[in-house]
Amino acid sequence: MVGATSEREAGFTEGLTPFGQRQLQAGVEALLPAASQWPPMERWWGFRPCTPDEGPLLGGSAIPGLWLAAGHHRNGVLLAAITAELLAACLSNAGCTAEQQELLGAFRWDRFGA
Repeated sequence: MVGATSEREAGFTEGLTPFGQRQLQAGVEALLPAASQWPPMERWWGFRPCTPDEGPLLGGSAIPGLWLAAGHHRNGVLLAAITAELLAACLSNAGCTAEQQELLGAFRWDRFGA
């Protein structure tokens, strides 16, 4: 398995871009020159929701009762477990600790406001 690319310029265009495909192929061939002779392999892609500062949106939203856990960009798979643990703790009857509240504060949805 080879990956991955991240191209802001692609916007919401579906599929791998030609540039991204060439970039991945060049990386594989640099590590394993014989790969240049292999037939094309299966490819897949997905959107990476991202905020302007590339930090996630975590915690309560402007809508009462709606909590956010989104916008992890390329780190979603890495941060899924800790995000779930943090939000579960804060949504439980025990509530957030001061440390958890401080952490959520750094990732508030309204941090981009004027």
